[in-house]
Amino acid sequence: CQPFRDKIFIHHLHIPFCNRLYLMPLQYSQNEKGYFRCNNNFNLLKYVEVKEQIYRMEERPMRKKTCCVTGHRDLPQKEINYVKAALKREVDSAAADGFTRFMSGFGEGVDQYFAEIVLEKKKANPELELIAVIPYQKRLDSLNGKGRTYKMLEACAEVIVVQEEYHPSVYSKRSRYMAERSDRVIAVYDGREKGGTVRTIRFAHQMKKELREIPVGEIILPGRPAAERK
Repeated sequence: CQPFRDKIFIHHLHIPFCNRLYLMPLQYSQNEKGYFRCNNNFNLLKYVEVKEQIYRMEERPMRKKTCCVTGHRDLPQKEINYVKAALKREVDSAAADGFTRFMSGFGEGVDQYFAEIVLEKKKANPELELIAVIPYQKRLDSLNGKGRTYKMLEACAEVIVVQEEYHPSVYSKRSRYMAERSDRVIAVYDGREKGGTVRTIRFAHQMKKELREIPVGEIILPGRPAAERK
């Protein structure tokens, strides 16, 4: 899916064994909220035949370095200031390393702390872009209904809705979407073995992405006696 804001979106398709880059506009439909969605069920050969839209690979513009965040919604109150300070350092470090695109899933807690920090840093560095990756439409509607998150979404360079309807797998799809498109993943993680954060960390490992972890809380290893859990 791709967002709105009066931009023309081009899908980049590299055909194996071919030294060319195919740039092909996708078909979009606009819903009542003003967001665009693309139809991914395109016929490959149909677009390959559009000869006038073939460009050589060397003409492809350099992709912007992208960083995403994952983290828990239910951080202990005493950890919040520590986490925000650590996220600020990570955003500063990423910007110094040439990252300009920052993706957030806009969940409660870490996702929204991260989004606020990126927007604050953007005031001094206009090249920074915040990308919102929302799992489904009703979640976006809910965020738009709150003044704080509405303003943050309005400040985003892109707002991406992964799919129209809710499904139990939609959060996993959102996590995979961000990991696939990121060069670096920042994880605020307390060691729990289930949930969206550890799932995103696993995606990052599987895809061999750079992972930067901010540890929080008391990390308890399975099998250790309670007296040793310090």
